[in-house]
Amino acid sequence: MMEEKSERRLGKMILNLTEEQRDSVKITFNSNRFVVNIGKKDPILREYYSMDNMMKEFDENGIEKAEFDDKANFMYEQGDEFRKDHDKTLH
Repeated sequence: MMEEKSERRLGKMILNLTEEQRDSVKITFNSNRFVVNIGKKDPILREYYSMDNMMKEFDENGIEKAEFDDKANFMYEQGDEFRKDHDKTLH
């Protein structure tokens, strides 16, 4: 089993992704979070309870495109509504 290589720098999560991994990103939505598989062979699994955190980490790691399933796409398009509903469940 391959270890996930990552490091934290000033609040950033740097995943040290290969080009193949950055080019193969699949996103699903499971109950209250985005589930992301990065890479085809031995994918890295990441979970995000916040769309903002997901997009921030994508930006930090050079992920420019991703494939969304229907539910993940719907929740992504909800944008602010998802954030408001999610914030209520955290308090």
